[in-house]
Amino acid sequence: NCCSASVVDSRVRASSCSRFLGMFPSTSAADVDWWTALFPHPEDVIKKMGLSEGMVALDLCCGTGHFTRPMAKVVGARGRVVALDLLPDLVSKAVAVGNEAGFRNVVGITGNAEEVDKLVTMPIDFALLANTLHGVPDKRGMLRKMCSSLSPIGVIGILNWHPLPREETTVLGTPRGPPTAVRMSLTDTIALAESAGLRLVHKFEVAPYHYACVFRPGKPENSCL
Repeated sequence: NCCSASVVDSRVRASSCSRFLGMFPSTSAADVDWWTALFPHPEDVIKKMGLSEGMVALDLCCGTGHFTRPMAKVVGARGRVVALDLLPDLVSKAVAVGNEAGFRNVVGITGNAEEVDKLVTMPIDFALLANTLHGVPDKRGMLRKMCSSLSPIGVIGILNWHPLPREETTVLGTPRGPPTAVRMSLTDTIALAESAGLRLVHKFEVAPYHYACVFRPGKPENSCL
């Protein structure tokens, strides 16, 4: 589900939704009901991660905007949300869905997530990477580039599938999520982030199959900035 050109193959680029194809086998681009069933209260998740009113937020690999809309609602009229994905139709959908929150505070960027440091020019207070890190070829490099886009108060929120067997992570009666072999444990995610110059500030469970963790740049000698 990553919006990286190196992850999304030609079949995915020709489809309507990189969020659901490629890294999420056995799912359908047109079937978003399971996404809502899996995360029925996305606003609660991002608030617990630290998103608040007035922030400038980034939904990296935004897909169809399931998190973009609640992000727009939380940051409100004084904030802004940047929705970034590889496919123009996804970005357009995320912007439209995000602006349904009523503030018209969502801007879209079409591009490769691995070039986030070049594509996003405004300092970011809250960067969300949801259900994506497992599919990024250069995970450390991606986190470093996200880190370089942060404001002085900026944090990176990562939402990942637990490394459970895929056949056990069913939603609406069907196995969902990435292949078992590519799923990352919380321990592995924290170690990876620390190797990129980040430090953990918060972590929590997101039932039924996910964990969330929030990072900020580490001490100056280890900082990714």
